[in-house]
Amino acid sequence: MSSESITRVKKTIKGESTDRIPRGELIVGDEVVQKYYQTDQVYFDQRYQFIKDMEMDLYSASPKYIHESHALDIDLNHLELDKWSDKGDVFTFVLIDGAFELGMRYFGFGEFMGMLHKSNEELQDFVKMVHQLNVKTIKRAADQGIHGIVYADDVAFQDGLFVRPSVFKDVFLGSMEEQVEEMYRQQVVPFFHSDGDYITIVPDIVDCGFQGVHCIDYNCGMNLEKIRKETTELCLWGHLDQKDIDGCEEPAACRNIKMEIEQTTGGKQIILGTNSGLFEGINVDRLKNLYEFIQ
Repeated sequence: MSSESITRVKKTIKGESTDRIPRGELIVGDEVVQKYYQTDQVYFDQRYQFIKDMEMDLYSASPKYIHESHALDIDLNHLELDKWSDKGDVFTFVLIDGAFELGMRYFGFGEFMGMLHKSNEELQDFVKMVHQLNVKTIKRAADQGIHGIVYADDVAFQDGLFVRPSVFKDVFLGSMEEQVEEMYRQQVVPFFHSDGDYITIVPDIVDCGFQGVHCIDYNCGMNLEKIRKETTELCLWGHLDQKDIDGCEEPAACRNIKMEIEQTTGGKQIILGTNSGLFEGINVDRLKNLYEFIQ
């Protein structure tokens, strides 16, 4: 790969024609890289080589959120972003978590849901704390040469949002919009990620200024066609499922996946990837074969 990968991803996000559909994963677990190379330790060189060997066009780095003494902090140091920037041939995202996602981990699911129904001062302070931390992280990541930010907030489950859309808008949407504005100021591409069925807030995602979404899980009623009926403005990423990978040895199954992509997107504004990322148990060789068949 060369800087062609970065150009390929940027053009795809804009809806422009490219030589092929770009590919990449939201998460590449170290355990996957360890198994692939039969090594005990995973550092930048192994991660980078894995991206090259899989012929991926993008890499997504996940920082560590540190929760100590009723405060949050974030660690970017272990991501080695400067090395990805120095290579200059892979489009690089950094994931940041939204206040809903972090709230469930910080307070626990039950307590956080109760806070949302009350919308108390403690909740407002928490949203503000996450907002300030994320803005600082966006700036730091941009200074280190990354190309995009994935704003990850698992606001939905299989049957819809965890909270009413009105609660989501009242509590979280304003902060999301301001964080996306900061991404534009820092000249990085904003993407949104959530598991589950988040179709009811797709218009809000567009209005916030996000240029793409990750995680289109048909087990949750989501698919390419469903989102395309809501908007043609978003780049779609991450609709391949474990079942797709397991079944890719059947040519008919692969043809159906390829046909769905062609019929819904025309091969534009789509990035190939799984809806979960790569974790232990996923057959990466089969995934690569599926990538190549779709190409």
